[in-house]
Amino acid sequence: MDTIGIIGSTKLEQTAELVQLCKDVSGILVKKGYAVLLNPSTGSTVDFFGREFKRQKWSVTGIIFDCNTEGYPELDKGICDGFLHCSTWESQPRDLVKNSRHLLVLGFSIGTTWEMCMSKFYWIDKQSRIFVMKETLKERLPKYMEELLPIVYVTAKELDYHL
Repeated sequence: MDTIGIIGSTKLEQTAELVQLCKDVSGILVKKGYAVLLNPSTGSTVDFFGREFKRQKWSVTGIIFDCNTEGYPELDKGICDGFLHCSTWESQPRDLVKNSRHLLVLGFSIGTTWEMCMSKFYWIDKQSRIFVMKETLKERLPKYMEELLPIVYVTAKELDYHL
């Protein structure tokens, strides 16, 4: 079973459109047999997605860090069926990427660009992709990032085709 890492903006407004997108994308991932790996930061867009994925009776693996000296926000461990432990908050992006075949991006933030850039150094599989959901974007990434990373901008309907 392939794993897809779910990353995204910490605070996308949880509109009816975002709720529907999470339902649609969760359904596609379940249908395709993907496992998800995510950082369940309480109240985040990723946490919201994890809850929807879980509602569809599917397993959620949380990547959590054992040492929180950085004061990172509370993690919602309750939505997780299992855990991948990393040593610190700073090692989380690396370990998430190393343990994911693809990434699914639900909005940009500093953290998501960090995680996306880690794929340049840790993905060996040339078929791995970073799927950026068009529905969550205000603007695209800089052109140089698009040229260096395996980014595919997709809608939920297009994601089904690409996976």
